[in-house]
Amino acid sequence: MDKTLSPDRRADLVLKEMTLDEKIGFVHGNGMPGWGPPRPRAYLGNGGAGFVLGVCRRWAFP
Repeated sequence: MDKTLSPDRRADLVLKEMTLDEKIGFVHGNGMPGWGPPRPRAYLGNGGAGFVLGVCRRWAFP
């Protein structure tokens, strides 16, 4: 939240705090059930992409 830092530096600090599972969730996504026409063999997919949930954390701010 330090606006004196560059956006790239702030992004690096956020990524450093994220777990591997959180990072994978951002890349994979949570899918969009019910969107678009039914696809043959859709059951073979992993449901990824589409909507991405935010990381829920309770941060302590000074």
